[in-house]
Amino acid sequence: MMNVLVCLARLCRAAKQDTQADSFMASARAVAQSTRRHLWDAERRDLLYRYPDGLVFANNVERFLGAAALPLEEMRESMRHALRRGGTLWPNYGLATTGTDDPGFDPNQLWRGPIWIGTNYLVAEAAAALGLVDLAEDISAMTQELVTHNSGYWECHNPLTGRGFRTQLTMGLNASAFLMFCLGAHRRPGWVRPEELA
Repeated sequence: MMNVLVCLARLCRAAKQDTQADSFMASARAVAQSTRRHLWDAERRDLLYRYPDGLVFANNVERFLGAAALPLEEMRESMRHALRRGGTLWPNYGLATTGTDDPGFDPNQLWRGPIWIGTNYLVAEAAAALGLVDLAEDISAMTQELVTHNSGYWECHNPLTGRGFRTQLTMGLNASAFLMFCLGAHRRPGWVRPEELA
């Protein structure tokens, strides 16, 4: 949500709608502040999720999509540690949506483990915005390898085998993300930069 608010503020600013842009940025800063205050675990140095029974850690890649709102060095450290090849979020062929150590991990169940190219792109862009350019490049190279040499272009891919499943795609978010990787767009992230939320 924070990223959407910043993008809306940028669009308003470009359209010379400064009052609306200021309002969207104020909302983005409020979301970032609330995230830091209520969901950041300083001891664990990671983001927690609020469930009805309290705050819990969830080992998934989505936690990095709001990275700009969180303490910069701690978030970089968390990303470097969690998103390493051979780790629970990058077991064999790419970034699993849920870590292989999670009890609910299923490499063939939507959002419980498969690789989604669009998610890979968003995580690579977040990494680049945080200055983790090598990690962003590694995610890009892995994604391009997965699609072009391993299993073709599918809606999602099994992170343990690389096998694509559900439907073969030629358009949509995943196709756009793949093309953006090929064009190197992740190197010029439009992602929220931490200094925008200060």
